[in-house]
Amino acid sequence: MGLGLNQNGQLGDGTKINRATPVRIGTATDWTYVAAGQAHTLAIGGKTGLLWAWGRNADGQLGDNTTVDRLVPTKIILPAPAAGGTAISAGWTTVAAGANHSLGLLSGSLYTWGNNLRGQLGNASTVGSPTPIPIGTSNWVAVTGGALHSAGIRSDGALFTWGDNSNGQIGNSGAQPVLAPFQASITLNWLGVAAGANHMLALRADGTLWAWGANGDGQLGDGLGQDLGAPTQIGLSTNWVGIAAGLNHSFGRQTDNSLWGWGRNAEGQQGNGNTTYVAQPTQMP
Repeated sequence: MGLGLNQNGQLGDGTKINRATPVRIGTATDWTYVAAGQAHTLAIGGKTGLLWAWGRNADGQLGDNTTVDRLVPTKIILPAPAAGGTAISAGWTTVAAGANHSLGLLSGSLYTWGNNLRGQLGNASTVGSPTPIPIGTSNWVAVTGGALHSAGIRSDGALFTWGDNSNGQIGNSGAQPVLAPFQASITLNWLGVAAGANHMLALRADGTLWAWGANGDGQLGDGLGQDLGAPTQIGLSTNWVGIAAGLNHSFGRQTDNSLWGWGRNAEGQQGNGNTTYVAQPTQMP
């Protein structure tokens, strides 16, 4: 189902008409994963893990080797890896959408495509790609995309970040962009990671919550409002099991299924009945 802004066809209903109520996209009933970028959408469907994309494509973020917007789900097929090889269309397990770039896991291997202005593709350059390109080694289990940066977790629990670093979101205590995956922590017990526009959230296996990057709206949750250049534990709780990052706000879920929010609230994104920003994780009504 899709609803909201549709000026680039990001709803996938074959039009550019904004929708105020949910509209069904196609007739398929076997979708397994979906991710939304600034104006494009990625999804995985089918028993074999087919990748589909639609919406804005000016930076090649759909991955179909064009820069033409697509108004309906379009299947993404990787070119044959070598002469005589077979094009790859199945095996995708996870996708993530940054503002104008995309990431996905194909049989444990990391692929990225689209805009690369600040190195968010991780290909050791700032050259974009209109088709998915492999990045580094295999055995990735999680991936996420921010406005101009990206992050992922390998099967050994190692956390990597790359791309824009203007607010410390790479976690290396620097400010320059990082063009290839950088191990942001020597700890090997990371379970989850989520990228906001310019901030990061992550969970460790011990149930602790960590954050770094931009903090002007309190989106890191440390109550101080200053950017953080390295992963920093937020609070003392050890019962966090889920995280999500919006543009400049954040959410977390604890083991009792309670939902917590913090960060920007000028548009009411905290759902607490007011528009005052929330500086620390606060249980939602």
